[in-house]
Amino acid sequence: VLVPNIGRVVQSSKEIALKAVVKSLQVTLETYFLKQGAYPVGVSMSMADLANLLILSGDLIQVPINPFTGKIYSASDIVGRIEYSSSSGQIYRLLGFGSKGGNPLIQIGKD
Repeated sequence: VLVPNIGRVVQSSKEIALKAVVKSLQVTLETYFLKQGAYPVGVSMSMADLANLLILSGDLIQVPINPFTGKIYSASDIVGRIEYSSSSGQIYRLLGFGSKGGNPLIQIGKD
């Protein structure tokens, strides 16, 4: 009889969901760039702060749900954290972190 490691399956699904949120955010940022001519400028911006900026610009409808907490992203998130940086507005970096901190699970771009 095989017994699945439910904890690992749940953890893996949260990581996959986090990557999907980051990739969706990438598309939203590209839309913002096409309309504004630059990416939002900010350093180590939280997902909540970036989402609010994108909502004000009309490029995002609502703050996404953090797959690790099951709640909308907040600036104080530690698990499932997404961090955005663009010092020039011409390039950006998105980092998505899981529950263990350390190295990001996903990185898009460089700043």
